[in-house]
Amino acid sequence: MDELRTIARPYAKAVFDVAAASSSLTEWSDFLKQCAGLLENNEIKALIKAPGTNKKKVAEIFYDSATLGLEVHDSSQKHFLNLIQILSINRRLNIIKELHKQYDQKKRELEKTTEVTVTAAAPVEEKELKTIIRALEKSLGTKVDVTVIIDEALIGGAVIQTGDHMIDGTVSVQLKNLTRFLVN
Repeated sequence: MDELRTIARPYAKAVFDVAAASSSLTEWSDFLKQCAGLLENNEIKALIKAPGTNKKKVAEIFYDSATLGLEVHDSSQKHFLNLIQILSINRRLNIIKELHKQYDQKKRELEKTTEVTVTAAAPVEEKELKTIIRALEKSLGTKVDVTVIIDEALIGGAVIQTGDHMIDGTVSVQLKNLTRFLVN
């Protein structure tokens, strides 16, 4: 994993620089997300790993698949295809997930946005989510990009996580704390 991180770093920086210079940060983020999703497809994985395949042809197929359903401006098409061709020729298409992760981190830093994951036992109502977002934005001093994950195994409550910081307000943790308090 560290090797992928190291290999992806200069690509992520270069892509970010191109995206920032062309004011297309979100477009690049969407494209990289699509590319990362393609790596989940077994047929695409087999195509990438197939020995003796024309890497430029692989890049074209990968690019065409990644841009399906995406609105791509003419100015970005050349850059998107160029990135995919470079990665394909250098046998680096496997780093796209990490490249996307690092790119989005740079984008969030520029936009002063913090990524937060809320894992809840049940779906979170819109009103509650807005309250959580406002409180987190006030506490963190940045905009907050929230991802909600439902985990029914939590019984109740939620876990809020950003980076290395975690607030665990699940029922199971509260019960453990109560048990510890009563035993001691």
